[in-house]
Amino acid sequence: MEREEWAWRSWPLLAFAAKLHVILTYKDVEDLTGMDRRGVGPNCCGPIAAYCMINNLPVLSSLVVGKDGLPEDGLTKHIPAKDIPAEQWKCFRRDWGNQAKPTVEQLRSAYEEKFGKGAVA
Repeated sequence: MEREEWAWRSWPLLAFAAKLHVILTYKDVEDLTGMDRRGVGPNCCGPIAAYCMINNLPVLSSLVVGKDGLPEDGLTKHIPAKDIPAEQWKCFRRDWGNQAKPTVEQLRSAYEEKFGKGAVA
């Protein structure tokens, strides 16, 4: 499965986590989606982060963290670690139920625009 397909399948999980004000670990996402842990960051979170950033949305993938309580380096290159809690709070306050789920193609396009074609975020 392509990274954008993983992201598309994971979007509802992250939107639901935001609704419940829940922070997920990479292990949680692995367990709930069946995605290999090593792929959660680049395959699930990367396209979602790119889509959110390009569309001026709170970055949903900020809700997925490692043992240290922070997202992986890919996201902290774009959002300083000190600003992650504020970004998570923005996710909690947004009504994701009224936000259209992006298509696989929209996720692909956003990822390529933000990070470059074939890049790993």
